Amino acid sequence: MSLNRLNSRERAKRRSASRETRRNKKRFRKQLWRWVAFSGIGFVGFIIVLSLVLPQSMGGSALNIGGSDDISSSGSQLTEMPSILIEKGIPHMDYDTYPPTSGWYVDLKQDEIVWDDRTDPIENELQVSYLRYGAVLVQYGCEQDCQELKAKLKEVTDQYEEGVILAPYDTMDAKIALTSWLWIDKFDKFDAQRVSDFIEVHLGQGPVRIN
Repeated sequence: MSLNRLNSRERAKRRSASRETRRNKKRFRKQLWRWVAFSGIGFVGFIIVLSLVLPQSMGGSALNIGGSDDISSSGSQLTEMPSILIEKGIPHMDYDTYPPTSGWYVDLKQDEIVWDDRTDPIENELQVSYLRYGAVLVQYGCEQDCQELKAKLKEVTDQYEEGVILAPYDTMDAKIALTSWLWIDKFDKFDAQRVSDFIEVHLGQGPVRIN
C-alpha cells in the first residue's frame, strides 16, 4: 500500500473523529440547556408552591388571635401619618380621621396599659398610643342614650381578655367606629360579625410589640 493512500485514510479517520467530537459537543450543549430550562421551570414552580403554603403554616404576631385573612373586607386602610411624640395637652395639626389611626401620640408605657372598658371618651393622642401597641378600639356615639348599643358591643368585646377597648366617642359621623393601626371602619347599624372580624384581623398589628 502506498504511503499517500495510507496518509489519505489517516486524514479521513481524523476528519471523521473530529466531526463526531463536534456532534457530541453539540448534543451535550443541547442536553445542558434542556436541563437548565427544566431546572429553572421546576425552581419557579417550587417558589410558587412555597409562597402559597408557607404563609398558611406560619403564625401571626403576639396579640393576633387569628380569624379572617381577607383584610380588604375589614375596614379601610389609611396612609400612615408622622408618628410624633408630644406632651399631653400640646396642640397639633388635625388627624386624617376621627377617631385617628396614626399620628401624634402621648407617652404610654407598657405598665400603664389598661384594657378595661371606658365610660368616658379616650383622648385622641392616647388612642394612637394604644393603637401603636396593636390595640383595637371599639367606639360608639349616639345622639340619645347608647346603653342598648353599648351592651351589644360589649358582648363582642368581652370575648377578648386584652387588646380591645370599648369606649364612647362623642364627635364622630357614625354610631360605631372600629380602629386599629392604619385601619378604620365606620357604620351605623350594629353588626356583631363585622366587629368581630375587624378585631380578629387587626388585633396585634401595631408597630410596637408588648414584651
